[in-house]
Amino acid sequence: MARHPEYDDRFWRYMEALQIDAPFKPASVTPLEQNLWQVSSPGGEVTLRYRIRLPAAGRSARAAWRPFLTSTGGLVGDLHTFLYMVEEPHAPSHVRLRLPAGWDVATALAPTSDPNIFFAASGDILAESPILMGQLRDWRFVVNDTPYRVSYWPLPDAGAFDSSTFVAGIEKLVHEAVALFGSAPWREYLFLLQDGALGALEHPDSLTLGVPSATLAGNPYAFHEQIAHEFVHAWNLMRIHPEESHGMDYRAAKRSAGLWFSEGLSMFYADLLLRRAGLPESTPSRIAHLEELIARYLAEPGNAHFSAEQVSRAANDARPGALGDYSASTHLQGELLGAMLDLVIRDATANRRSMDDVMRAMLDRFSGTHGFTGKDIENTVTGLCGCEVASLFNAYVRGAAEFREALMRLRVGDRIAIEVKHSGVVRTATVTITPLDRPKVRISELTHVTERQRAVLDHWR
Repeated sequence: MARHPEYDDRFWRYMEALQIDAPFKPASVTPLEQNLWQVSSPGGEVTLRYRIRLPAAGRSARAAWRPFLTSTGGLVGDLHTFLYMVEEPHAPSHVRLRLPAGWDVATALAPTSDPNIFFAASGDILAESPILMGQLRDWRFVVNDTPYRVSYWPLPDAGAFDSSTFVAGIEKLVHEAVALFGSAPWREYLFLLQDGALGALEHPDSLTLGVPSATLAGNPYAFHEQIAHEFVHAWNLMRIHPEESHGMDYRAAKRSAGLWFSEGLSMFYADLLLRRAGLPESTPSRIAHLEELIARYLAEPGNAHFSAEQVSRAANDARPGALGDYSASTHLQGELLGAMLDLVIRDATANRRSMDDVMRAMLDRFSGTHGFTGKDIENTVTGLCGCEVASLFNAYVRGAAEFREALMRLRVGDRIAIEVKHSGVVRTATVTITPLDRPKVRISELTHVTERQRAVLDHWR
């Protein structure tokens, strides 16, 4: 039974009565590890039977990627439900569902002529294709000849919400994301949305997301940014993947140094795609959003102690205290790095190139069996902008350089001299260190800027 690199729920703990049935004897199934069994059969053909007794619901809201079953629907499938053959991970399979009358099914598994039987071309596809079923609400649309399906499982007492506005927003996001990456690499894509749940998880051809109807009733745009983030993951992580990502495995996942790119750039584009789609945002402008990001970055001391690659490796580490007494966000660090790289590229190319070009190039080069390293990202940026970014990567991706490190050695009341050199002119100022409760960041436009700088800002907005 496979482990997920991020949400390792260890669902083998809920397996019961694993039995083997074979036409030839003796046949046996022997546990080797908690989630690994050895099956022996002289005829080579066996049937394994087991039950999964789903854990009782806790006091907090259910995580949207975890299986559940109720009298009106549920979520099953993927690596929480199915076993795979270690020596044949790419073996195809069929899944047959026995459903109550009136239940519908939404899954990225391929349909067959039988509406209750679905096909997975490999074990990886089986493990990455959750099945939402029950009394669902469905909406469909087509973007560039590719079908998309929004399936929503409501609670029995679900509140009414503006579904037209909600689904129209998703369609706008899909248009912008496909325009960004240039293609949609799936037969059909599904948004598997659930009432009474929180959180989300990306898959190659679908996503699961908790979308409480009570929240939608008050704001039909409340989840569009989260949907955008998970949808971008269909390219950036599911296809553009770090070299440590090795697909389905019963062993614990290798910690990846590239999650700052996978998570952070998906955050970067979640904000940007909403603005391109004309959907409401939590901040009124990109500059206001950047101010908020920088303030959050400065408020967490861990960002000054650990590089983006160090935080990435610790992000999915199940051990407590992976960063000692500090915490830091690979999402936040990566989003800020994405913003800085975008500005560097725009400045070096007079706005002919941007981070959009980096994402498309990364998709072309690292969406197959060969994943990317930090050096690959650096080389891709350098090749597109024709500029030097090694110092930026050394300082902020592989290192944890930050101006605040010098400030942290000072005390309230200290007076320091600041020397700034710009365009060959050196200016000095004396600054007194004053106390602060939390960082407050404001980005102001300079009064004297070049035409090139103005063009970069105008295009970046």
